[in-house]
Amino acid sequence: MNRVYLFLLCLAVSSCGGNSVNKPTLMLNAENYSADAMQAYDEENWIRAQRLFNQALALYQSIDNRTDTLITHINLVEVALAKHDSQVAQRHLTLATDIVQTDGLKSYQSRIALLNALMALQQKQMIKTIHFLNDLLPEFKDEIAITGINAIQLAAIAIRTEIAFQQKNKESLWTLRYGNALKKSANKNTALEARLLRFQSRLLLQQGDYEKSTANLQQALKIYKKNLSRSDIAATLLEIGMLYEKQSDWQRTLNYFKRSIAVFSSIRNTEKVNKVTAMLAKVKSAEANSALRINPKKSVDR
Repeated sequence: MNRVYLFLLCLAVSSCGGNSVNKPTLMLNAENYSADAMQAYDEENWIRAQRLFNQALALYQSIDNRTDTLITHINLVEVALAKHDSQVAQRHLTLATDIVQTDGLKSYQSRIALLNALMALQQKQMIKTIHFLNDLLPEFKDEIAITGINAIQLAAIAIRTEIAFQQKNKESLWTLRYGNALKKSANKNTALEARLLRFQSRLLLQQGDYEKSTANLQQALKIYKKNLSRSDIAATLLEIGMLYEKQSDWQRTLNYFKRSIAVFSSIRNTEKVNKVTAMLAKVKSAEANSALRINPKKSVDR
């Protein structure tokens, strides 16, 4: 899961404007746990983030603070998705949905819908993902959104663009829609711009333009390194390696795959480490076979 689709909500409504000296100790402690959890999330330390958010959740529940309890459940869904722990993500999403419905917190419904889409996407349930996204996507006229674009709509367009590439259906149209929506939105940031570069790189690759495709990925990589987004750094290193693999440039492929493994290892993404390690082994085999074809062993006459 690419973190461009995930954005934690403000720690709590009461903490967004700064701490008050008159706040009860329980509330201050909950906000401190949340702030530390946010920092851990930014550092992609999912285990610490999950533990701290759970501590904040217990305190918010102990004083029946429904809004902050909801926000913390949502944050715990995002952490669980980052960990690829669908069971925990679903549990907190169910609890968050119940609060939204019971308390009539309609302003959070679109956020719940986006989380449902992310859950379905991670489970590779494309039809279900598109169903949730359709409730969030703005109206388009060709490649232009004719309504305003908010942060959740922008995330929804990014997810829909990813699905277009996975299904190999209207990739160019959705990339244009994402790019135009990004220009129109007041919520754009460098990470979202880097995601656009990666989409554009895929289109260039389809056209056989390896040079420009690589340049886009290298530009995206620079953005991620500046932001210290390790999961995105690892994913982009992998994409660059795969691009070189298509060109049978084995040495560069191996280099980028090894670097990707190192970064995935740093954030304890075992699933990705195993996947790229298997890809690495296949590249080594292909390199060895290529070397044999170029320099076959000469038979010796007896």
